Amino acid sequence: MSRLFEEPSGDDEPASTVTSPKGLIVGVAVNANVWDDYDYVFPASLGAPGVAQRVRVPFGRGNRKTLGVVSVV
Repeated sequence: MSRLFEEPSGDDEPASTVTSPKGLIVGVAVNANVWDDYDYVFPASLGAPGVAQRVRVPFGRGNRKTLGVVSVV
């Protein structure tokens, strides 16, 4: 339990520096019956993403558009 309150080491690269040629990669919690985040490319043309920002992303069979929330920047 003591590890719960430890400070993260500076060795790991922060998730916010992960980019692709098309934009920043962010974690999105989708409005579906799953308990996981999914990675999506946030286009640079839309500006900087923010945590708790609502987005519409393709998800599931047929890449149907569904509502999601940015959970990791």
